[in-house]
Amino acid sequence: MKVVESTRQNSMNTGRRGVLLYLVAGVLLGLLNAQSTWTWLSPRPQGNALIAVHALDTNIVIAVGAASTIIRTIDGGRQWNVRHRVGGTADYLADIAFGDSGIGITVGQNGKVLLTTDAGETWSTRSAGTTSFLSALEHTGGHTWMATSYDGRFYRST
Repeated sequence: MKVVESTRQNSMNTGRRGVLLYLVAGVLLGLLNAQSTWTWLSPRPQGNALIAVHALDTNIVIAVGAASTIIRTIDGGRQWNVRHRVGGTADYLADIAFGDSGIGITVGQNGKVLLTTDAGETWSTRSAGTTSFLSALEHTGGHTWMATSYDGRFYRST
């Protein structure tokens, strides 16, 4: 008798799981439909994968990616300034973050760190003191930045 009850309970759980799965799928499809109004803003492909993006406001947006590519718009995406091999190498840039007053940093492959003090118009190379692939970045306040690497380490600017 216990086996029969257990089978009935499993049958009820399977039915509930099916209903729950159906509801979750419906919600996800609804979210996808809500995102269907994306518009391509770049007038031409620039040839390299773009990995991270940061908007300083509705007009100034900067994206970074493969081959040390940095693209920037100051008019909300109507025109883009595309730069490759920023910092003199083709290292992969993985993340970008900004603090106060247009000061920003992008990080990436081989410990690459690039700094801007003019909202991304110009960039200069900085040393991270590592050759690890810096994969994520956050501004934590003031002049302090935190980065993580693919080898599981944390780094903090000083």
